[in-house]
Amino acid sequence: MRCTRWGGSTGGIGNQNFVFLTKIKDMVDVARKEKLYTIGEYFELEERSEVKHEFHNGKLISMAGGTHLHNEIATNMLYALKIAIKQLHNKF
Repeated sequence: MRCTRWGGSTGGIGNQNFVFLTKIKDMVDVARKEKLYTIGEYFELEERSEVKHEFHNGKLISMAGGTHLHNEIATNMLYALKIAIKQLHNKF
């Protein structure tokens, strides 16, 4: 049986076993994500992490990373909004 996920053979693992192992991996991933952290652990992990997180009731929530392009777009939007508000204010 061919495995479409990797485009190759399942290496002798039957389709049912492959699905079972995939579900086990998913459950382990969920269990890892549900660990509650102390504020001290959060600060310690953030110092070493390449991905920044929010800390909410002991849970770590990954934050979207800002790129240079993202920052440039946000800056341009804020500048355009500032000009529009200033123009509205001058009309009244």
